[in-house]
Amino acid sequence: MKLIILFTSLVLVSCGGSSGSGSSNPTLENSNTDITLDETAFKDTHFKTSSDEIIKLSIADSEQEYNAGLSFVQPEDFGEDEGKIFLYKVEEYRTFWMKNTFFDLDIFYLDKNFKVINVVRDLPYYEGSISSQIPRAPSIKSRHVLEMKSSSPIADNIHIGEQLTWVEP
Repeated sequence: MKLIILFTSLVLVSCGGSSGSGSSNPTLENSNTDITLDETAFKDTHFKTSSDEIIKLSIADSEQEYNAGLSFVQPEDFGEDEGKIFLYKVEEYRTFWMKNTFFDLDIFYLDKNFKVINVVRDLPYYEGSISSQIPRAPSIKSRHVLEMKSSSPIADNIHIGEQLTWVEP
């Protein structure tokens, strides 16, 4: 039943077509994140990699979540097997930056079927507030984006072409 709810929610997320580019922080200008996800549909949601590794997902499901990303999350509060997924309605150029993060990130750009189409490795964290010094990933066209700790052995094994699949725990 959870998979049916999850699939239905993903279809609803995938439909529609406002445009704009997303970013994890500090702001989400012209965003297309005016979606409201049924939080219960995504409780205990995971991705499975082609090598059967499991990524526990937290889902950006509100404007506040999209803007915050992993800002202010302490390294000990975000496991090596965890990821933050940003779901969007349409494929567009996405730019992510790391203001007020406390660990380096790998950023995986995904197509509509959650296949990895591009990867930015070891984007350095930045605890300051000087905008010009905030590390930024290049703008890459994608449907969804997954962030993981760069130190994660699971993230290390994810490469372009990898097909991630939704699973229930």
